[in-house]
Order: sequence, then C-alpha cells, then structure tokens
Amino acid sequence: INAEYMGFDAGDDDEEEEEEAEGEGETPQAAEEGPAPPLGSSELNASLALNARKKRDDEDETASQQSSIKDGSVAGGKKKKGKVQLGLSLTARKCTVMVINMESFNQKQRVLSPKDIIAVHSEYVTEMVKQVKANRGVIDRFQGDRVFASWNTLTIQGGHKPMACKTAHQCKEAVTMINQSLARSGYPEIQLRIGIACGNLLSGNIGSDSSRCFTVIGAGVNIAYCLDKLGKLLRTRILCDSETNEGAT
Repeated sequence: INAEYMGFDAGDDDEEEEEEAEGEGETPQAAEEGPAPPLGSSELNASLALNARKKRDDEDETASQQSSIKDGSVAGGKKKKGKVQLGLSLTARKCTVMVINMESFNQKQRVLSPKDIIAVHSEYVTEMVKQVKANRGVIDRFQGDRVFASWNTLTIQGGHKPMACKTAHQCKEAVTMINQSLARSGYPEIQLRIGIACGNLLSGNIGSDSSRCFTVIGAGVNIAYCLDKLGKLLRTRILCDSETNEGAT
C-alpha cells in the first residue's frame, strides 16, 4: 500500500482575494485625457513615500505567500481570510514507522493495583525506548501501552528499514530481561506485538496554533498500527509490510 504525498496547494482563491483587496485600495484614475499637472514638492514627497511603502508591502506579501519544498521540507505560514496557516516547518519523505504494543495490557489492569500498573508500564516503556534510541530511532509518542517510533524523520537516514527491523528483534529479545526483572518484583510477565510499515509520511511540529508537538502522520502510521492488531489474530510477534521486508533484506 502506497501513501503518496501530493504536496500543498498554494490557494488560488486567496490570491484572487488579495488582488481584489489591492484593487479596492487603488486611487480612481481621472477620466480626462492629457498630461497630469506638475506636483508640488510636498505632493511629490508624499507620492514617493507612498510608492516606496507599497513596494515594501508587495515584497513582504510575496515573501509570506511563498511555500517552498526544498530537500523534502515544506514551510509556510501566514494568516489569511478564511484559513490559518500555522507557519510550521514540516518534512515530507519516505520514513519507516514502528508500533510496539504490550500484549494483554487491559487484562493486567484488572488484576494489578494502579501502583503496580505504573511499575510494569514504566519497566516496559524504559526498555523499549532504550532499544529504539540505540538504533537511531525517534520516539513519536506514547498511546496507552503502545510506543510509536520512526526512522528517517528528524534527520535523513540511509538504511532506515533494516534499522527498524533490527530494533523490533532487539525489543523482542529484551522482553526476557524485562520479565526477569518483573518476576523478582512479583509482577506478571509481558509479551509484545510489533507492526512496521514504510511509506511517504509528513513529520514535524503538528497541531493547533496554541498547542503542537512533534509527530508523524500518513498512511504508513495507520498500516503499522493495523499490522500490530493483525498480529493478535495471527499470533505473531512481529509483522511488517512488503516494502519494509524488501528493503530489510
């Protein structure tokens, strides 16, 4: 499954509105033909100042409207009538996403106290983050007992698919050490399910004009999430899409 990033439309409607606004602000031209009467010194200075100001405004307007896609980055930002562009720095390129999920976490919540739940969750999350960062991955977010990680987002990384697959196997191996630690504290063992997908994704500081955070969005994230859930039906620990599998071999 391919998630194609098509880019952003600059917005022809906004340009038309700005052209109309400029037209409304212009001084009506005299209907009489022939050369205009000479200006006095004060009128000439005022005219020159007005033209210089209009030129600066036009240059500022052009600079603020431009959205550039250079080296995979997308930048833009200006308040316009009817819409708000946040002025965020985003990146669009092919990335690999991994979703790590603690199996049967809801069942554990029914038998453990809140204090014990936090202890088990902290032990699990600490080790997963350690494995992701050891392989140059970026922690996207925590969603309940799921850990979302990505590669080739903050920086360009060659071989991001093999790095994600290597991390998945190391996380699986780390479960043995986690369970040994949990057993010493009298907690039940845990197991993992992991979904990995690769696709064209958008990453950066995303959110509202008052609250935002770094994250990754796109079809690849949804596919990795679905592969994690599919692993429950297939009774597997690690599932990846075909593109990740081909790039990891």
